[in-house]
Amino acid sequence: MEAPGVIRHHQGNGLILGEATGAPRVRTESLVSTFSGAGFDATLSRRIQRDVWFKLWGNMTMNPLRAITSATTDRILGDDLVRGFVTKVMLEAKEIGARFGIPIEQAPEDRHAVTLQLGAMKTSMLQDDRGAGRRRVRDRWPQVVHYGRGGRSSRHHHGEVRRRSRHDVPRGHDQSRHRHRARDGFAQHMLPRRPRRRANDVATAHARQRHAFGQALGEHEGVGFMLADNEMDLHVTRLSIWHCAWVLDQGVLGKHESSIAKVVSSEALWRVVDRSVQVLGGQGVTHETVVARISADMRAFRIYDGPSQVHRWSIARRILRGEKPHAENG
Repeated sequence: MEAPGVIRHHQGNGLILGEATGAPRVRTESLVSTFSGAGFDATLSRRIQRDVWFKLWGNMTMNPLRAITSATTDRILGDDLVRGFVTKVMLEAKEIGARFGIPIEQAPEDRHAVTLQLGAMKTSMLQDDRGAGRRRVRDRWPQVVHYGRGGRSSRHHHGEVRRRSRHDVPRGHDQSRHRHRARDGFAQHMLPRRPRRRANDVATAHARQRHAFGQALGEHEGVGFMLADNEMDLHVTRLSIWHCAWVLDQGVLGKHESSIAKVVSSEALWRVVDRSVQVLGGQGVTHETVVARISADMRAFRIYDGPSQVHRWSIARRILRGEKPHAENG
């Protein structure tokens, strides 16, 4: 949609119409006839709810990821880690649909194969997120979580990647806007952890498989120590984020803990990626592996949502004021 009342059609000619009850009616048959006469491949469906859910089954996973990453379909499904996450969410959505009486027979991998045939596609949500519809897209994030909870799914992958809406924060509270800002910032520094874990996994696999001087690369002390340091940095990052999440769940601002988590995670994860590049050697600085792209993306993490120096200044100011962290107050 370029403007109110102005829609530019890029691709696709199919159109499915039907009544919510499933029974055909004169009005829907007339609509199908009208659209067919206008050149559309219009079809009358007797199970429109199933058709809508089947369409949503792919959109509810792929579209938000496209909007978050600005990546096209081929890049998302070409990444094993992201593809695995999409599959898990789709399995959860299948379970939710079955509970609502709308089962889906297709397997996620079969749907991925169909999606990949479309090539480097930019969906409407990705286009909206880059244009005037950006705020509208952001306000949709909590809806997937709502459906997951309402369907009482035994799987909970829909909450692994989500953005809090401003409506999640109660209005009327003096600190509600500040608490939402802290939580939104917390979500920002929580997101990069998994790609950095991926960089370490790639480097570890390389250290196991590559041999030099008569033994596996990882058996050399210099390389093994870098992998050990990566594991410790990832562990400390994980604990720092969990602690910050716990503080926010207590209903307090968590400014001090959020600043600590931001600095600890951004700098530790940068070290993880840098060591991973070093272990990979030439492969770490070319597009032969995903690590080069992760390394390029990672540098900005120490700048956005507040540079490390600003957070250190904030932490130091609270220390000099004698303010105690929430954990000590509890």
